[in-house]
Amino acid sequence: MLKKIKLQNLFIFCIVFFMLFFIFCSKVYISYEPQKLIEKIDYSQIVLDRKGEILTVFLNKKEQWH
Repeated sequence: MLKKIKLQNLFIFCIVFFMLFFIFCSKVYISYEPQKLIEKIDYSQIVLDRKGEILTVFLNKKEQWH
């Protein structure tokens, strides 16, 4: 009987934990906006080929090389 109650409590705990984890992950995913992260970074970008040679370069918004 005691084992059955412990298993029930463990099962309920797992369900509640995964529900809270799912809610947390969905909140993080919904509030995640990668465009905001890109806007904060003000670096120039380089595109390389397989050999490591420069194909093209994109300057930042101020047309500067960082």
